[in-house]
Amino acid sequence: MFKRKIRPAQEEMTGVLYSALFLLIWYAGLLRGILTSGFQSSYMLFLAAGLIPLFTAVQTVRRALFYRRQREEIKAAGNVSRGRIVNVIMKSSPYEDSHHRTRYRRYYFLEAEVADPGIFEENRVFDEYGTGALVCKVLVIIVMLFMLFHILFPGS
Repeated sequence: MFKRKIRPAQEEMTGVLYSALFLLIWYAGLLRGILTSGFQSSYMLFLAAGLIPLFTAVQTVRRALFYRRQREEIKAAGNVSRGRIVNVIMKSSPYEDSHHRTRYRRYYFLEAEVADPGIFEENRVFDEYGTGALVCKVLVIIVMLFMLFHILFPGS
């Protein structure tokens, strides 16, 4: 048997596998269409649209790895500080299982009161809105431009 590891919510990569499978099917279908009927300008819209879930999946993995690496650095430093857990917050997220029943995935967040705030040298938070937001905005604008082009020039 394998040992299940419970991770904090920031370290979760929920949905990345499904996104990867979706992208594999998405681009396989596009490739098949291109190979059978040749490349058409309408395929550009679908090629660009497929980049949005790819970017989202990459950002999810980057965020989870950032927080996992940060946790490992803190554990390796070995600085133990006195404190107490003030609150445990549980957030439930519904999902549908293979039998089409609604289940709930639970995420737990600990609120801790630390006697010495010096355990973290700086407040390191994953910057998903830095360059990532710009890339996502550019992708969405490209998809909208392709859609507008195909609305205005349907025969192209």
